[in-house]
Amino acid sequence: MIKLQTFLQKIGEGSRREIGNLIISGKVKVNGEIIREPWFKVVEEDIIEIYGKKIHVKDKIKETENYVYYLIHKPIGYLSALKDDRGRKTITDLIKGKIKEKVFHVGRLDYNTSGLMLLTNDGELANLLLHPKRKIYKTYKVLINRHIKENDLKQLEEGIIIEGGYKTQPASIEKVQKKENILKLL
Repeated sequence: MIKLQTFLQKIGEGSRREIGNLIISGKVKVNGEIIREPWFKVVEEDIIEIYGKKIHVKDKIKETENYVYYLIHKPIGYLSALKDDRGRKTITDLIKGKIKEKVFHVGRLDYNTSGLMLLTNDGELANLLLHPKRKIYKTYKVLINRHIKENDLKQLEEGIIIEGGYKTQPASIEKVQKKENILKLL
């Protein structure tokens, strides 16, 4: 027996949160019956319906037993997404034909940034790494296109409003090298 949400996440049908929302909103059936509890237990004999397709638990149960972990370098000009409705390049384009398992990305990098990303089918690890209460910090090395002032640093340390009206988390900052325009944000 395995939780419905955990099973669907492990076989790559979406993130833990996405699948939880789908189940709660009544978009997932088990043996023809709508299930709204993410913790509902499924067994090998069950048939799950999601996104209009049927999944036989017994055919996919092996995928829930082995976790995989891949590190990839996301170059500038790729989305930290598995698909894009506007046709832009995504990390799926980077791994196509190279990774057979259904994986998802842990965290994000902006379109115009590059860096190391973790891909996995291990939702529990992803949740541990991303949940704010765990206080696992990310480090970014950024090149500023102008001389940065003390007031700019203070704003970063307090959090800034970014596109979409969201406020960033406060950043710890250290200057890297002798150059004034290279920062390490923690």
